[in-house]
Amino acid sequence: MDNLLSSKDLESYHKNSFILVKKLFNKDEYSNFRARVDKLKTTVPKEDTVVKPGSFYFLGDLFSKGFGSLALDSRILSIAKQILGPQLVYFGESTVLAGVSAGRGFHRDNAEPDRQDPHAPDWKELNFPIIKMGIYLKDFKRFSGGLKIRKSSHLASDFIDPNNPNINNQEQGRGKIYNIPSESGDLTLWSIRLAHSVSPVRLKLFPNICFSPKIEGKIPGFLQAQSPEERIFLMITFGAPSSELDRYIKYYVERGDFAEHWKRSPFNDELVKSLATNGIEMRKTIPEYGSLCT
Repeated sequence: MDNLLSSKDLESYHKNSFILVKKLFNKDEYSNFRARVDKLKTTVPKEDTVVKPGSFYFLGDLFSKGFGSLALDSRILSIAKQILGPQLVYFGESTVLAGVSAGRGFHRDNAEPDRQDPHAPDWKELNFPIIKMGIYLKDFKRFSGGLKIRKSSHLASDFIDPNNPNINNQEQGRGKIYNIPSESGDLTLWSIRLAHSVSPVRLKLFPNICFSPKIEGKIPGFLQAQSPEERIFLMITFGAPSSELDRYIKYYVERGDFAEHWKRSPFNDELVKSLATNGIEMRKTIPEYGSLCT
């Protein structure tokens, strides 16, 4: 497949660390995604779901939930390889989430000891070799609930005072706050080093005004632009072979809270070969990976 990102897209990514790919999926694909998630709600056992106020997600990755063809979609892989290079690494970090995510606030997803310290190993390279790719099944150009970022916060220059450990360098930064205007069928891609916040609020009368996460929590519900459609989020993480990726996976394993997810995600010769055919190395992060996957 031809490259889907232009040189301008790549330039923008290296500057701002996110890309919004418009209309990557058509209306039929979008409708199919929603229908499949609705079916999962009635077929996935309760022990394989995590329920939180207003939302829930399924334990197990996209392959375990019937979205393997999406994870291996040639369009997604072409875009990922333009950012990361010809060899990708997949290690089970993908998910289906429905409902409104709680806990607004800027944060980064790289290894936690490094998120606030620009002198740490994760900040040695200008281009970080791990990305997240998200498909939000809803209109977030006019409505609340998408993804808020701080532009260029993947760079050490975003830190207000890199030598002051008392400053929360995830919550605060120099980058401009921006609500990504994704719509049905769009793909959003960002570096895991980018500061971002979930479920940003848009106003009914002035949807383009952008607030900090702290202010959003104080906006009355009747002023918020809420869509009648449920928020559904499909996400997959890819890395490039690197010391940064090795360190990130080690951090995730040592954290311990992702073990149940990996246990319910498939790991078998057929899948490993299928990924390898597409230029993807599959990492077995823990010995029990796939042990509870039916």
